[in-house]
Amino acid sequence: MVKGASKFNAHLIDYLRRSDSGLYTGAPNLASRAEFFMGGLTGDILVPKNSGKKPPELLLSGIFEIDWQNFFMAPDGGYTPSNAFNRSFVDTKLSCQLIAVQRDTDFALARSNFSAVIANIKALEKLIPQKKGNTSVSCIRDTGGQIGIRINHALFAKKDDDLDPQTVADDGTSPHAVTISPCLTLLQKKQQRIGPSRNECSLVHAAATHNVCLLQAYNEEHNAIPPNHYQRKLCGAIVQIHFTLVHYFIRQAKRSVFTAFTCKMIVLRSPLPTPVNPLKRGRLSDGPLLTREGTSKKTHDMSLVPTISDISAYSRKLTFLCSFDCNPCPNARLFKEFVPNHPEKQSF
Repeated sequence: MVKGASKFNAHLIDYLRRSDSGLYTGAPNLASRAEFFMGGLTGDILVPKNSGKKPPELLLSGIFEIDWQNFFMAPDGGYTPSNAFNRSFVDTKLSCQLIAVQRDTDFALARSNFSAVIANIKALEKLIPQKKGNTSVSCIRDTGGQIGIRINHALFAKKDDDLDPQTVADDGTSPHAVTISPCLTLLQKKQQRIGPSRNECSLVHAAATHNVCLLQAYNEEHNAIPPNHYQRKLCGAIVQIHFTLVHYFIRQAKRSVFTAFTCKMIVLRSPLPTPVNPLKRGRLSDGPLLTREGTSKKTHDMSLVPTISDISAYSRKLTFLCSFDCNPCPNARLFKEFVPNHPEKQSF
């Protein structure tokens, strides 16, 4: 089975190398086949070399693993209105980091090509000449010694003023744009402390000028992954990804910024289930995990389980200490509500 999977991996990489719709990032001399089309305020877009006055975007493709430690693809992009460092909701971007396939031997060929992929992307970024005194921010990131490619996805796209005010977001003709009503459901799955109403208001306000663009991510059966499943389906997965490279120059800061935007993402191998800390799932009725000797046993020593009298004694001390504070301890209120014979019903 492993041998067959390896053949499939080699066949897939060969398909990416021969594809007419883009270039494989591990191909030799990739920089000699591409150039940047100067787009002004919209950024300089990587295009095929000598492709005319209206060149298409050049799609770069490859097989990578999504780093689970640098995965920031919440349905709402992690937007928090109360965060002073946040800009407008329309500037929200999803992001993750692509690294070499780590332990799956079925994709050993993709892992061996990763160093060539990094070298090619750095060579593409050097196609933009840097003036003396300017700085450059690469899409290649080194996080804790782990080299990866930072991939972004813009959650919003500006509406075309030449179209009807409702635009394609309402007539459903675009696969990348959706109506506002489904977005209010999809983007509000994650409840935040600030309350869902603030994000809903921000979304409705952004919808006046922008369309909501869902991430074009698909599972192994090539079915679209809904936003509320991004974390479970993509974090740590091995994916085939197609992306573009865009260059922005910030004149005031004298800085060149290279950004990789994802166009399509297909899961080739689902992520392994994340480990669960058993202590977080423990209950008082389960008893301790270890005996007095520190060895794990299936049958718990019931002498170590706190009794109701022990809890009542602890709550009496806790209430006594909390009585000196003008703000009652929430733990004291907890014991008052759930512990029988609470000390407030007795006299010290």
